[in-house]
Amino acid sequence: MRREPFSPEWIAWQAGLRPGDGSFVSKVKLVRDYADHLASRGERITYERVRAMLDSLDRGYGPQTSRQEIHQGLQHALIGRQLPLRPNGRRVRVGDRLYRSIRAAAKGEHCRQSAVAERIAKGEPGWSFID
Repeated sequence: MRREPFSPEWIAWQAGLRPGDGSFVSKVKLVRDYADHLASRGERITYERVRAMLDSLDRGYGPQTSRQEIHQGLQHALIGRQLPLRPNGRRVRVGDRLYRSIRAAAKGEHCRQSAVAERIAKGEPGWSFID
């Protein structure tokens, strides 16, 4: 029987495995595969989501996993695809354009980052956070 990766059944099965078992997946490989899984579904890859997935395995990986460890797991995805370097940036909508962060919006709209944040905080028409 083939389990869908990162389904509740797959996570429960993977949680029961120990290092040395044939199907055991290491932390870095889990992060890599989870990033691929989220990207294929069109979802954003964030450190919080990765930590939540690692925590669900009950291997003691969750909250104490550092950003560097997660970044190491994401490295192939950063190089091979169009993933943002800072996955926790909040996406910004300016009119009909969508930017991946405040920094990208400032660059695209030729203004300062603080100006973008102020316009969003004031609720100017067309300026908003997506998530």
